Amino acid sequence: MAGDRRAVHVLSATLGGAVGSLPGTLPRSVSWQTAAWFWNTQAGGGPTTPHDAMLQSSGAYGFGYTIRAINGGLECPSVGGSNTASRDSRINKYRFFCDQLRVTYGNNLSC
Repeated sequence: MAGDRRAVHVLSATLGGAVGSLPGTLPRSVSWQTAAWFWNTQAGGGPTTPHDAMLQSSGAYGFGYTIRAINGGLECPSVGGSNTASRDSRINKYRFFCDQLRVTYGNNLSC
């Protein structure tokens, strides 16, 4: 819990004090900014950021590395996660949207 409070404090300072004491109370614009910041700058438990993983999805990385960076400890058996049903659901939704957009899935769909 101390790490969570520290993260909120650092994020609040970074965004000019816009973060409330509870993450659920963030204004929508700050929520999007926070999501974009994480997507572009944080590797989580993985070797690359989610953004870079998708840019390199035809090579060594791919959608599975975004799962690893964001929820790896919960959903990726390779890093101790056990909630593979959520991981599989996320992968199926990704495939659905790729099919709708008529784009390829890329490599490494799972983690």
